[in-house]
Amino acid sequence: PLGLDPKMAGSLIGWRVGWPADEPRIRGKVLSLHGRRGVLRVRFERGVPGQALGSRVRLYKRRGET
Repeated sequence: PLGLDPKMAGSLIGWRVGWPADEPRIRGKVLSLHGRRGVLRVRFERGVPGQALGSRVRLYKRRGET
């Protein structure tokens, strides 16, 4: 199943993401939750190809946090 633990997913709002997960070339930010199953809504800096939909991303903490 795609998505995260729904309880944990809410704490990721504001985190940065990179796609593809192994070698990020397109960056974005987690905006909100999508539904109740832990799926995240992300806005990317530029458009992503169709194969990116539903794929894994790399998560980075918010800027300024350690």
